[in-house]
Order: sequence, then C-alpha cells, then structure tokens
Amino acid sequence: MAKEILNYISELKKNIKVVDLEKIDRNWKSYGRTKELYNLALIRMGLKNARKFLEENNEHRLLSTLEKIEVNFEDKKIDIVLQDLEKLEKLSKSIKPEKKFNFKLTSNLPKEIKDDMESDFKELEKCFSYDCYRSSVILCGRILETALHRKYYELSGNDLLEKSPGIGLGKIIAKLKEKKLKIEPGLSQQVHLINQIRVFSVHKKSSNFEPSKQQTYATILYTIDSLNKLFK
Repeated sequence: MAKEILNYISELKKNIKVVDLEKIDRNWKSYGRTKELYNLALIRMGLKNARKFLEENNEHRLLSTLEKIEVNFEDKKIDIVLQDLEKLEKLSKSIKPEKKFNFKLTSNLPKEIKDDMESDFKELEKCFSYDCYRSSVILCGRILETALHRKYYELSGNDLLEKSPGIGLGKIIAKLKEKKLKIEPGLSQQVHLINQIRVFSVHKKSSNFEPSKQQTYATILYTIDSLNKLFK
C-alpha cells in the first residue's frame, strides 16, 4: 500500500512545483494560462485520487495530513503544501506492509459447492487480515455448514436445505454419524464455539465474547482440515 500512496505523492510534488497559480488568476486567454489550468486539474485530480485511496484503506493518520494539504493548496500556500507533502511521504514510508493470508484447501471440492466455497474463503482471508475475528469464525461456520450439507446429500441423496432448512450444525453432524461417517470429536467442539459466537453476534448479551487471533486462526485451520478430510 505504501508504494501506491508514494506514487500519488510523487506526482503531486512534481505538478505542484511547476504550477503558476498567478497566471490562472489573470483573466485573459493565453497558452500559459491554459497550461496552468491543465496543471491545476492534474493536481486536484491527484489530491482526489490520493484521498479516495487513503479512505478505502482506512489510513486516517495520513488523511488528516492530506486534508491540510488540500486547504493550503486552495489558499495558494505552495511552500507549506510542499512541506506537508514531505511529511506525508515520511508517514507513508512508515506504513507496515499488509500481511496477507492465503488459506488453501488440499481437497477437491465438489463442483456444486466449489464457487461458493472459494468466495467464502476469499472473504475469510480479508476478514482475518483486518482483525475481524468474530466475522472470520462466523464464516467458518458457513463454510462448514455448506460442506456438511453437501456431504450428507452425497451419502443419503436427501437435501436437508430443502427438507430441514433451519437445521443446526450439530444435528447435521448427528445425521452424518447415522450414515456411518467418521466424525472427529473435535468437530463438535468447533461447532459449539461457532454457535456461541453466532449467538453473541446476533443477540444482545450482558457480556460480549470476542475470539482472540489465536482462537480464530486455530478455528480456520481446523475448518480447513475438516474439509480436507470430508472431501479426500
């Protein structure tokens, strides 16, 4: 992310250094004035793009500096603008590179659920990367639910989504056991944790449960392991 904002800053510095705002104020047509109007448009577009980028990436610390730059530029305080751009550049260099997580399955997912699963895993990676741990665990529940429903359909030919749309994860596991599918004891504990977080997230409780990063990461790994075993 730092690379992108540094590119914006570099372009802004280059354009601001060459713009002559005095020419723009003169009320007459000339090549020089037209050129400065073009430079001015580039600067304003650059500021707009930089703001949009910082807002999308929740970089509020950098945004406050950019806001000062915008105000000072409109006030024609070019020297101050250039100084603030230097500050913005230093702040941008201090941004730590975003750590991206890539959760991969080794199993071959059934084609009927593959697209949904891949979409959920992409969302899961984003949630975990941005420290949204409750959302991550809830997504694990959705992923497991999709997988267990599909596995039961493969074993029984019955679609529980149609016949029992509100069935819980625990009951699906019980039905799979009836079909002689080997279920590890840890899966039931995993489901219990997910259900607890779902309840706390949807319903107002006296105390709030927030899973830690370690708990969430373990839940994700166990979810992946469960899928790999379900669809060997």
